Amino acid sequence: MGAVSKDEHTGTDDTAGCPAEGGIKTMKLYHNVERVYNELAARGWGEALDLDEMGAVDRYDYTDDDTLDKAAHVLGLCKVEGDDRQRSLVDVGSGIGGPARYLAHTTGCRVLCVELQEDLHMVGSDLTARCNIASRVRHAHADFLDMEANDNAPELPADALTALLTFLHVPVAQRATLFRRCFEALRPGGRMYIEDYFDKSAPGDHFTPEEARTLKDYVYCQNLPTLAEYVANLRAAGFEVDFEEGKSVEGCDVDDRTAQWMKFTQSRFLTFTAAKERHTKVHGSETFEALDSFYSAIVSLFNGGRLGGVAILARKPLTSA
Repeated sequence: MGAVSKDEHTGTDDTAGCPAEGGIKTMKLYHNVERVYNELAARGWGEALDLDEMGAVDRYDYTDDDTLDKAAHVLGLCKVEGDDRQRSLVDVGSGIGGPARYLAHTTGCRVLCVELQEDLHMVGSDLTARCNIASRVRHAHADFLDMEANDNAPELPADALTALLTFLHVPVAQRATLFRRCFEALRPGGRMYIEDYFDKSAPGDHFTPEEARTLKDYVYCQNLPTLAEYVANLRAAGFEVDFEEGKSVEGCDVDDRTAQWMKFTQSRFLTFTAAKERHTKVHGSETFEALDSFYSAIVSLFNGGRLGGVAILARKPLTSA
């Protein structure tokens, strides 16, 4: 989801080698984001929406309720006996707000949703109001890199930060600034939970030209870091991350999700394609074809063996240099 870099949104040249033509809206997942309203109507849901049912229609990432529950636990969002303080969360690249609403609903935390794409922001704000949770979820149409702890963002610094399939859109040249901004947006002892893509290819075995074009044209993504580079960038910004390359340790902060995401994206594509008649009736043929093409492209990338998926927990020390 888009949340950083005005250049990224408008499609202007940011000198980082990221795709510029058409901006992030070249990504077919972000075409006709108002389609969620077609889905709500098709399901017979009225003006007032039930948060316990919304997970089926309001998430662009790969999370389910169990994944978000585990994220809430490692982020320390769940209330602790004897401590009634309301936790605060910033969701960077919040899309239409599905995970943010779920976490606010299940943990009682207060959430600031930061989204750069105006149409996603508007739809997210509307759904939050219809779910009757606007008292705990606030939407900001903003560039996260420009946000400061002031009257425009009183939630900052926060206890926790989430970024679900967001940072993959950020040009390499902006990564250091991005991670430092995340660090500054957290209280001492705060935690950041990331789900993202990384370059899983073996040394000398890079993405093929076709895969590179697919990443550029379908995912608005280029120059993915390796896992070791990703962690190094986080540490350079001041974060603590428990990770040693080549070792998989139970309970460490880096969880390779590639196999799970490969299975998820394959199932998503097959399920969507099998319901072509239904989806075409609900959303129209143009929207169906765009999403079908996008879902197929992601399956091809994972099947190539060079695209990886990861969940990372990064901690801001209680005392920072």
